[in-house]
Amino acid sequence: MQQIEIVKYYGKELAEILRVSEQTPQLIISKFLEAGSKKCQYHFPKELSPSEFEDIFQKYIDSETANYNYLRLLADAQSSKECPISDKLRLSAKRACDSYWENRPDTGIHIESGIGVEFTDAPEIKSVKREKRNTLLITYDIKWLLENLDYPTILNNFLYVFEQFDFCWRSTLVSVKSQLGILERTLFIRGNKDYIRGESFNALENLTTLQMKGYYNILEKNGVCLEDVLKWFFEKYLPEEFCANGFHFNPPSEGTTLVEKCRTIASEMDGVLKQFRMYVQDGEIDQELFEMSSEHIVFSNLSGFVEEKYAYGSSDNIENEQFLLFSDQSHLYYIEKTKSKYSCLFELLVKEKVNFSDFWEHQHSNLQWLIDRGIIIVDLDGYLKINVPKVYILKDLYEHDVICPQYYDDELKSIVDEWCRNGDLKLENTLFSKPEQDYLNYKLNKASYSNGLDLRNKYAHSTYTKNENTQYVDYINLLKIMILIITKINEEFCLRERLHELRFKNE
Repeated sequence: MQQIEIVKYYGKELAEILRVSEQTPQLIISKFLEAGSKKCQYHFPKELSPSEFEDIFQKYIDSETANYNYLRLLADAQSSKECPISDKLRLSAKRACDSYWENRPDTGIHIESGIGVEFTDAPEIKSVKREKRNTLLITYDIKWLLENLDYPTILNNFLYVFEQFDFCWRSTLVSVKSQLGILERTLFIRGNKDYIRGESFNALENLTTLQMKGYYNILEKNGVCLEDVLKWFFEKYLPEEFCANGFHFNPPSEGTTLVEKCRTIASEMDGVLKQFRMYVQDGEIDQELFEMSSEHIVFSNLSGFVEEKYAYGSSDNIENEQFLLFSDQSHLYYIEKTKSKYSCLFELLVKEKVNFSDFWEHQHSNLQWLIDRGIIIVDLDGYLKINVPKVYILKDLYEHDVICPQYYDDELKSIVDEWCRNGDLKLENTLFSKPEQDYLNYKLNKASYSNGLDLRNKYAHSTYTKNENTQYVDYINLLKIMILIITKINEEFCLRERLHELRFKNE
């Protein structure tokens, strides 16, 4: 079935075989729903109509031989012309996933891990303790939090205490490629429209949810409503700090149901983003024009004030440099002198004195390429050293999938400028970085990702769950997203003001 001409010639016969073969469901799923190198490369005869897939899939779901990974792909799948999948089939696959392990022997190897959060009197604002082998307990000093209930500090706590943003104001909630382990990258079966969630992402997701739950309750018990803090940011802070007038935010009323809270926050979220878009474009918010606006919010289309805010890799050279330096799959870190002591070339060069002759012959071409590119330097004694500024940028890009040149010094900025001219990097000025855009699309809708949580749409269209515990978690997630939005908008205003001050000094 890899030869299309043969498939065309024997189409009728192949279709008959495929209708009864036990392998057919997995082949179809792999062909149309699976991502990566494991994706089925077969051609299917036109005599096997996509309208027949539903019955084939349902028989597979009902069978004893169904594979959990393929059931999950069906449960998360989005219907298409090539592979139509009904909601009933998706529900059937979901239920099969939920009950999959009930009647199957537990023969696997279990690796337990966990994360806990507590708010108590503590000598430090934040401390981390390993409770068991793979369990962490993170403690926050409740005394300090209660002594600092002013609105600016409450918002700053998500940056400085809970560390939901890094020193470049990038959200740490997002999934990035470098967080994935080798098993997650190679063995897991993923859908072709999946948002990639590794163990690192899941752990951080659990941590930030616990942070928000705990902090929200602490604030509430002490007379502070986090929703009022959000309102203050738009209606008091922005006008008073930046003369940015016209923003408004209407939080859920006290005593409303969780459903109404979710619906209101999701709606207001769109509203403030439209207001920001208008302010960037026009320098003001025209309320009448705002009320007429019906354009849908697309996160990738939201620009900010600041030009050249984000930079992304845009060449094979940049990708290869990152791989050779930082990946545990690069072969350059293993030499006779240190064997498997280090997990990447970067660690080897930083921690050991090595020269070209320490490397095996099959490593020389890639090593020489890095030297020719100016990423590795040969010092006067013949030792190999990293070019610190260039490698700093590459490492920043490798760890975050995006860099923020506005926070670099002049030396680093000059390298970024050079790489942009060479086509190795490309610059953008969006409000959210691409990893943040992907995260927001995963959380709020299913336009980009078949496994998206669809938080915005399911409350807008009343397809939400009736389970109040799930509704509460959804609301916590929406609050986390509002904090992300507020922080990114605040960054834009702060950066704009800082750049204005720099221009004034230079004039």
